[in-house]
Amino acid sequence: MKRSAVLFVLMAGLLAFASPVRAGDVEAAIEAANAKTVADYAAGDAKAIAEAYAEDGVMLPPDATVVSGREAIAKLWKGWIDDGLKDLTLKSTAIESAGDLAYEVGDFSLQVPGEDGKLTTAPGNYVVVWKRGGDGVWRLKVDTWNDAPSK
Repeated sequence: MKRSAVLFVLMAGLLAFASPVRAGDVEAAIEAANAKTVADYAAGDAKAIAEAYAEDGVMLPPDATVVSGREAIAKLWKGWIDDGLKDLTLKSTAIESAGDLAYEVGDFSLQVPGEDGKLTTAPGNYVVVWKRGGDGVWRLKVDTWNDAPSK
């Protein structure tokens, strides 16, 4: 076999083993980040929630202005915590990735105090763009959501 053919076969083999992160690894990382967000929300730790976002992350609230950067993101989450919204749930329904970017589609719910003080379920859906940083950690880059009708 010619030397160039041998080098080609060796390079192809190395590239096969040096493939990018598997989809299951990305899904596991995102699911773990979501579980941490839910736990941080239950603990009332808006700063920890904001750390899950890229430093230049943005939130696109429905019918509101863009929220940019971790400090502003922490302030938004703290407002929800202080307003008595409880029991955040996040459930991914689709996660796809390519290189250092991924997107997630999912459903969420919160318990929201009504005018009578009783908690009611507020469901919704969301789309998040995730970006893997130089440290290998997946962080929220863009986060947007919509309310869904109660079932």
